[in-house]
Amino acid sequence: MPAFEVRDLKQYAVLWSFVGQDRHGVAVVASPTQIKVRWLLNDAQVIDPMGNTIASSGTIISKIDIPNMSIIRLGKLIDLPETPDQLHAVIKANTTPDIKNRHTRYDYFSMRYSNLLPTVQS
Repeated sequence: MPAFEVRDLKQYAVLWSFVGQDRHGVAVVASPTQIKVRWLLNDAQVIDPMGNTIASSGTIISKIDIPNMSIIRLGKLIDLPETPDQLHAVIKANTTPDIKNRHTRYDYFSMRYSNLLPTVQS
C-alpha cells in the first residue's frame, strides 16, 4: 500500500509558485512546473489568515508545500494552451503528518482566478 501522502495523487497539475511581489506590489510567480495532485471540485467557505471568509472552489491534495497565492491549473504541462485558462489560486493550506511524523500530506483550498497570469519570473 502506498504511503498516505502519495496514495491519492493520480492527476497532474501545472503550478506557478508564488515567489513574491515586484516593486509595484504586483504578484510574481515562478515558471510553470508539473506536479501530481488529487483535485476535488467542491464549493466551501474558508477563513483566510487575516480572518476573512472566502469562497473556495476546490480542494487540492499534494505531497509538496505550495505557497499561498500560487497559481495552479489541472492538466499536464505539455497540454498547457498558449494562454492558460481555468486557473485557480491557492488560498489556504492544511497539513497532516503521518503517524510517525516523517512525511506530510498537504490539503489546499483554491479559488477561481482570472485567466491572466501574474508576472512570470524566468
